[in-house]
Formats: sequence, C-alpha cells, structure tokens
Amino acid sequence: MSNNVHTGVNADTVKHVLFGAGVVYENVKLVDGEPVFEGATLLGATSGGIKLSIKPEYKDLEFDGLTRKTVGQTVQIGEKATIEINYAEVSETTIKQVLGAEFTKGTHYAHVGADRKLIKDNYVEGLCFKGITLTGDPVLLLFEHAICTSGFDIDAKNKDQSKFKGTFECVAPADGSDTLSWHLFLANEKE
Repeated sequence: MSNNVHTGVNADTVKHVLFGAGVVYENVKLVDGEPVFEGATLLGATSGGIKLSIKPEYKDLEFDGLTRKTVGQTVQIGEKATIEINYAEVSETTIKQVLGAEFTKGTHYAHVGADRKLIKDNYVEGLCFKGITLTGDPVLLLFEHAICTSGFDIDAKNKDQSKFKGTFECVAPADGSDTLSWHLFLANEKE
C-alpha cells in the first residue's frame, strides 16, 4: 500500500453511501434474526430527514494516582438509541405515534385527550428505519420496543410548511433483560 493515500475513497465506496431521507415503519417483526415487513405500516411523509443515534454510556473507573484514561479502566454502564422523525403529515397515525394514544371518532372529528397513565399501547413495537444505499441495498435500524419521548410540539408559521418532530427511544423488553432491543442491518456484500 502506498504512503501517498490522501482519501479513504476506493472503487467500492459508492456501494456504501446512504442516500436520501429514508422511511420509517412500525410493526416490523424480527423472525429468525431477520426483519419481516409483512403487516408493517409506513408512518407517513417526512420533511427535513430522519436522524438515527446509538450512543453507549461509559464510566471511567477512578484510582488514586491514575490521572488519565487507561485501557481496560472504562466500563459500559448503559446506552441510548433514538430515531428522530421530522413528520410532514399531521394525521391520526403520526399523532398516535408521538402521543401513544388512540383517537375517538366523533361525528365530524377524531380526537385524543390527555391521559396520565403510561400503558403498554404507549410503546411502539417494531419501529424500523429503512434507508437505501446508492446501489439500492437497504440499511435498516429496528427497535423492537420504543417509546416517544418528545411529545407533540408543532410550530405553525405563515407561508411555511408546518412540521413536527417525534423522538423515539429504544427500550429494553419487559423480560428482565438489561439490553436494548435494537438491531442494525446491512445487506450482505455481493460477490
């Protein structure tokens, strides 16, 4: 290998470039370690993109006389995984997602009101981002269980399109596990 390399770009680089905003589904199932979209629902149009984040939380162990970070002295104590969606549609589907509430149908309107109890229906099952690389291969981030932590906050302005954010945080299953239920999928390399 030459020492004159000034970039990481190679002939395969474009195969790995994620391009476009992607889409988000709910009710994507994990079957035998693979995502299954049968019965899944597309959440609606976005404007301003979708942000994905997986961040481990670390604790540096402290010892007298040790004044620097040292290999082996850091432990992972948690993690946080989020999907932030910039919704373009104000619909029953999108509002249900961010508020975790069911609408009641009236004569002229569907409505939802405040509820002080957090119930199982407030959790979103199978929340999945699907993006596409320049070569058409999918990139998926699946949260088996998630909850919206942002609520509903919209800024309607004159002569501008209104949008609102929904930030969904991955949560561990209710089986006593201490591991978040997120899965990142990349298409297998083509030979």
